[in-house]
Amino acid sequence: MATVRMSNELIKQLCQQFSEDYQKINPRPAVSNQEALGVELYDTFAKPLYEKVKATFNEMQETNTNGVVWDMKEHMKNVFHKESTIKATIQVPEYHTKRKDYRHDGKELDYDLKPYTERYVRSEDNELAHRTVDIQLPFEGRFIGDRYGAAAMNLSKAAGHELTTKVYDAYIQERDYEHTFATKQADFFDMLDRFQTLNQALKAWPQLANIVEKVAPEKMVTIHKKTERKKKQQDQAQYVEQNAAAFNNVILGSQLLGDDDDS
Repeated sequence: MATVRMSNELIKQLCQQFSEDYQKINPRPAVSNQEALGVELYDTFAKPLYEKVKATFNEMQETNTNGVVWDMKEHMKNVFHKESTIKATIQVPEYHTKRKDYRHDGKELDYDLKPYTERYVRSEDNELAHRTVDIQLPFEGRFIGDRYGAAAMNLSKAAGHELTTKVYDAYIQERDYEHTFATKQADFFDMLDRFQTLNQALKAWPQLANIVEKVAPEKMVTIHKKTERKKKQQDQAQYVEQNAAAFNNVILGSQLLGDDDDS
């Protein structure tokens, strides 16, 4: 009887579908009171600096000969920006991603499957890293920056500030979601990787059929056909066992008596 192999492509399709289903059932958490936090950050750190720097530029432009020489209007285009998102940089524990290189059977893991084995592990040296968090504003704020855009607030310089703590909590919420999602995805891959055929997987894990139906319904058709064929063979054998005794007596008796033409 033919079997449906648990190919790399099938595992990839199943992992992709699981990822979509997981995120649908477990939506990414939103930052609570994000816009209010954005306004607090803007009023505390961004707005005062913008107004002070803008006033200095205006003064140079209007009253100082140097302002004319250095074409202050052109420089102002690069320095002043309008944004509806605040970029806040904080210092957080460092994590690294770790991927598998080999399958459960010891064979080398296909490159396209490696992302589905990814897990986050804490830095062995307990290192810290800088991460940037995007906080939305309910309006378009004024910021200073450079020709690439508004500068990020380096809140690691204000580690003890109440607003830094709020941004840190928002980041941790997002980080924990990412880490949990990666772990669930890697666990799902590990489960699939234990089976060489889809038939084996479905026999041990019937609920998997729900995902298979979404990504590869033709595989289920193939398996159902084989199952139906096997059941038909079993039904036929059972029917013969129950009803063939009388016929067997005739068939075997005829052989024992021999052919009349040979007498």
